[in-house]
Amino acid sequence: MDIYSTTGATEGTLRLLVLGTETTTRNHYILLAITAALRNHPEVAVAHTATIWDAARLVTEHACNGVIVVGAAGNNASVVERVVRMVTYSALWTTEDPYDLPRNWPAARYFQHVFTNDRASVAAYGGHARHLPLAGSVLFNSLKPLERDADFRHDLLFVGTGWPNRVADLNRIIARLPASLSMKIALAPNPFIPKPELIRGDLVTDWRCSNVDLARLANRSRVTLTLDRTFSSTEGAGEAGSTPPPRVFEVALAGGYQVYLSGRSEIDQYFDIPQDIRVSGTPDAVASDIIQALNRPEQRIKSAISARERALREHTYEHRTRHIIDQFLSTPLNTPLARKPRAAVNVLLVAHNQHGYKPGGGVEVYLEHFMNLGPEYAIHRLFPFEDNAQHFYRVVDGRGAVVDYPLAARSGEHALFDTEREQVFARIMDEYHIGLVHFHHLIGHPLSLPLLAAAYGVPVLWTLHDYFLICERFNLLDYQGKYCDIASKSPTQCDICLSATNGLPVGAQTRRRNFVAGLIPHIDCFIYNTEFSRDYVQRLYPEIKPARTRVIEMMLPAPRAATRPVSTSQRASQRAPGKLRVAIPGNFTKEKGGDDVLRLMNMMRGDPVTFTIIGTVRPELQDALKALNLASVTTIGEYNFRLAVSLLADHDVSLHLSIWPETYLISLSECWAAGVVPIVYGLGAPAGRVTPGKDGFVVPPGDIGAVIEHIRMLVHDPEQLDTLRDEVRKRPVTGVREHFHEIRTLYDALIAARPALPHDAKPSILARSSRIEGAELYRRADSPFWHLADNRWDSDLSVPGQPPPTRWLAQLPAARRTLPTRVFQEDLVADTIFHIDRVEADTTRISLTARAVRAAREVVIQGWAFTYGEGPPRGAYLRFQSEHWTRFIEAHLAERPDVREALGDENCSSAGFYVKAIVSELIPATYRVTLVQIYDQRAVLFPFGFDLTIINPFESPAVLTIDALSGDTNAMPGPGTSLEEAMGNDESLTDDGDMALASPGQKKNRRKARHV
Repeated sequence: MDIYSTTGATEGTLRLLVLGTETTTRNHYILLAITAALRNHPEVAVAHTATIWDAARLVTEHACNGVIVVGAAGNNASVVERVVRMVTYSALWTTEDPYDLPRNWPAARYFQHVFTNDRASVAAYGGHARHLPLAGSVLFNSLKPLERDADFRHDLLFVGTGWPNRVADLNRIIARLPASLSMKIALAPNPFIPKPELIRGDLVTDWRCSNVDLARLANRSRVTLTLDRTFSSTEGAGEAGSTPPPRVFEVALAGGYQVYLSGRSEIDQYFDIPQDIRVSGTPDAVASDIIQALNRPEQRIKSAISARERALREHTYEHRTRHIIDQFLSTPLNTPLARKPRAAVNVLLVAHNQHGYKPGGGVEVYLEHFMNLGPEYAIHRLFPFEDNAQHFYRVVDGRGAVVDYPLAARSGEHALFDTEREQVFARIMDEYHIGLVHFHHLIGHPLSLPLLAAAYGVPVLWTLHDYFLICERFNLLDYQGKYCDIASKSPTQCDICLSATNGLPVGAQTRRRNFVAGLIPHIDCFIYNTEFSRDYVQRLYPEIKPARTRVIEMMLPAPRAATRPVSTSQRASQRAPGKLRVAIPGNFTKEKGGDDVLRLMNMMRGDPVTFTIIGTVRPELQDALKALNLASVTTIGEYNFRLAVSLLADHDVSLHLSIWPETYLISLSECWAAGVVPIVYGLGAPAGRVTPGKDGFVVPPGDIGAVIEHIRMLVHDPEQLDTLRDEVRKRPVTGVREHFHEIRTLYDALIAARPALPHDAKPSILARSSRIEGAELYRRADSPFWHLADNRWDSDLSVPGQPPPTRWLAQLPAARRTLPTRVFQEDLVADTIFHIDRVEADTTRISLTARAVRAAREVVIQGWAFTYGEGPPRGAYLRFQSEHWTRFIEAHLAERPDVREALGDENCSSAGFYVKAIVSELIPATYRVTLVQIYDQRAVLFPFGFDLTIINPFESPAVLTIDALSGDTNAMPGPGTSLEEAMGNDESLTDDGDMALASPGQKKNRRKARHV
């Protein structure tokens, strides 16, 4: 039977992407089924399944001209909107209406076509949507029905999540069935609902199976029970939707006989009732239907065959996708690629610091020069910043304007993922319309940031200034302070080193390296300054393909013209009689060979040599330098790249004795430009850049004696020195213009490879309010920190079993009200740590950067807090304070082994807290929320960064707003205030203390009386 429409386009013109927005769904098989059905359609040349993190890339790689977004339109809207802008055809197919309707309909306007799986929700889209139910998959579900009753293995099958309404119905049904029946029942647990418990204790219900195995079980069970799910955040007729769930079509296609407990009248539009499927409205009636079906095997088998035939004729994904393709082909074509002339592409440079902020070095100097890239690119710089113990992400745009994004705390140096920083990064990507991201360092950042950048579909580059990609000890100096040559060492040696230096457990380096290896494919180009650093890094990461690498020699920051041409005779007359002038350029540190240089200078006290340290002497070497009391040594101070070449020109020789394998060494180029003869250790890139005896000297690492011999030789042979200096000045060095010409050429090529990407498109408000997280984009890690060895792949960080909500309190227990109080604020950050992991309003996950949250029924808040020196936490409460009312709710303390490992304090084992609050029991108002953590001797208050507005559930849906609420309803107390004083003593609580717990009717009457 031909089920396709073939009008309106040439065969095979559609190149489609099926994008699922549910990043943690267990229904990924539906996306695969839809994609397989599309591939069977004659109008479809290409069909691919995509996720949020690779959708934009796949659109470009496969030249897709259409996208079908499946799921909830509000999820990861910032990425979804970009992908939709890149194609000619777009469709949204919502699968969770009416549950997700408040998030779906605002985003629907960005799609050409909208389909909803729920017929009753069509009207909410204002004529922009059509009804399209889910279906069964020929690929996964289609099985021939069994025709002999003896061939079945089970009497009754039910598989589904253990929602409370299902558990209650199952218990009523099972109670009315013979105990001798063979039952196969799975009730998958969910962390947000009570653990399901059946009246039959002998049934094993905690198991899962794939959709394919479900079809096989249904095929071999005499009766398959189908139960609707009642949505917990909707009311009335919409709480279960109107259209049958996909399970109805899947079981029918699998040849299973169904008894369906449902009040949905729409079922008879898909199957003949009761000929194909038996539908009943009560558990008692369902139990009778099951017994009747078991007693009439011939009729039951006949019904299963009839239902399967109907499903094959009308209810496969081939049928459903036909409607989407028909709409595509009947739509007038637009031309998304015919864009206006390209505006300046916004480039985000991500680094660990910026020039002018200490400590600084060559990377910071280099980033300053990106302002020379040209008018085609607008440069923005992002780096972590700390001011008075307050943490920020700082952005400096191309005009020099500075914008700070507050952060709760310093990023863990071992972070793979960091939700707060990831969401701020996503916000920056949207607000600045970033079209290319260039990473220069990730110190102070989670390693996941390149994944987020790649999810936006923009080109992602990484310049390797050191070896941070390989190891957190980015200069590759081991626990003995020596170059470890990690590429030649075993992983066990890394364990020994990191254990000795940082106390890290066995396997930490392997976890980090595995994560980095996984993000490498999402980086478009790795830039190296020398072949040495390229070859060395790729020994550790063969995943870096040669086609994605570029060797671009580092520039000379100051122009060569800054030096004065000096003849040999002039140079001889300027030189102090019998003195050789030796420069040590760059920051004077142990890593730069400071210890070796000090020994060398001490050994040459009596030699006719002067030494000039042109750079900052780090504190760890200042005392040693002072103690030597060397008259031959001069220090100039901070290294000024603008004056470096001029300063060096007054010297004869330079020392570059880094004990780690430098990836380039800019100061070496500066010395050549100044006509200075360098002496370098035979280590890393400098050893390969210097030609011994021609433009410098190379000595074995650590061989200070060889360095001294070269210096003394030049002291006694000034003619050779002059010859070398003349040769050095002829050596070519790369200038700023040449270097950035290569960078710009690379940028241009990467941008041109994504012609459909809307680099200049301003995202909508909806997209800008959507935040993505690295853990959603990539793959689940055993921990957000690579140095932790604990595996929690499917566990939740809160108390096991998700404890139920607790009751509201008008005030805290008397013994705790009198505790002295301190407040988490800037001057206490050093010993007080606070983090929110999750906020949910009416089961909707809220961005951690939101400043205002709205909820109608319930709020879940989870996180951890700890104050050093107070011992272990003894309790925790949340305070909800409005303009007139204050209420408390006790939080459940949660074990947090990850926090204990990260902070290294046994007292913070129970630093976690978890609260599920039924806020519908409070008066609708705006509340300031504060965590009150109890210790033995004091209470610590942690104000949350958002206000909570409780709305009437019958007035409007709960939605997220990103606008800050005005007014400060809670002035924070000073240190030493008692908890009772800090909480205040509102007299209204005495007169109307039960008001917050009143029934809706009572609340309405009392509010009316107060207004009067």
